[in-house]
Amino acid sequence: MTTITNIINTATETVSNAWMAIKNAVRGASFALETKKLEREVKKEQKKAAREAKVATWPKWAQFLYNFGAGLFGSSTVGVGLFIGGMTAAMAILMVIGVYFDIDFIIETIYGMADFYAAIGAGTFSIDTFGADTIMSISNFVLISMCLGYIPTFIYMFTKRDLDGGYGQKIDACELFKWTAVFYAVNLLLEVIINGLAPLPIFTAATADLASVNLLATEGNLFMCLLTTGILAPIAEEISLRFMVQKGMTRAGEKFAIFWSALIFGILHMNLFQSTYAFLMGLLICFIYYKTNYNLWYTTIIHVVNNSIAVLISQTGVNAYVAYTVLPLVFFGVYYIMNQKNKSVAEASAYLKANYSAQLN
Repeated sequence: MTTITNIINTATETVSNAWMAIKNAVRGASFALETKKLEREVKKEQKKAAREAKVATWPKWAQFLYNFGAGLFGSSTVGVGLFIGGMTAAMAILMVIGVYFDIDFIIETIYGMADFYAAIGAGTFSIDTFGADTIMSISNFVLISMCLGYIPTFIYMFTKRDLDGGYGQKIDACELFKWTAVFYAVNLLLEVIINGLAPLPIFTAATADLASVNLLATEGNLFMCLLTTGILAPIAEEISLRFMVQKGMTRAGEKFAIFWSALIFGILHMNLFQSTYAFLMGLLICFIYYKTNYNLWYTTIIHVVNNSIAVLISQTGVNAYVAYTVLPLVFFGVYYIMNQKNKSVAEASAYLKANYSAQLN
């Protein structure tokens, strides 16, 4: 009996020692890996500091070109690359699923895309002759693919712990209503100015094309219009143009980053009349992104609200000028009430601390 007990004790001790050895080995390996990682990061920061110090001795124009190039091909490019790869993969997966499960919407969209690009290549494309339903289907398919394509970019944003520029920061409701009121006040002013310029010969063809595009974007199926034009498109644009482009270009100067992002935002609308308006509103959205400490929540919510309201106005027949006149007043009114409440709470808190601090302690 004693022999069996000794064997069991010996075996238990051996297993325990082996387990401790494995744990120590894992800890040692983990420590070594972390140490090497920290060493690489330190060396990287040292090289970056040395490079920045060298660049600081260059002429101003050379510094700007260097920072512009670094902003253009820096970390923001990684996000763009991940997006393009993710979107391509998403489109391919959706097509395979559509063909395999014989989903009519996807199959029809695939044929429609083939005809669409063939017409573009031949120079025979026309919204009126091509078919609004087909173009709407293609638009919805592409937007859904775009949003799925942003999944790798989201992962990149959060694994990099990018709290400065992404969705990692908290949001203040009072600030949100303030900037939304500012957005709609400026929007109303620009609507009046831009629409006043619409009759000019330079905008004649552009306004005609824009009318057809707006019908596609806002007067299809309400749910799909809200999902794509109202929600998915703004999110995609904010991640691309604010987080990737503007934030990535700040090293070339914050003012230049605002201009650069707004310029690309305008060009992407591919219509002279709409691009002019988009550029000017882009300057405002970029400015809001800058003033809110590069918190992407503010501009994303404002953008989603604006596009969704535009869809609802178009589909309900509400007078646009009336709506855009009332909206800034509503948002400013809510901001004013919330701001006054916050001031009252702050004053009450200060009064209590000043007069009852001894009792509270």
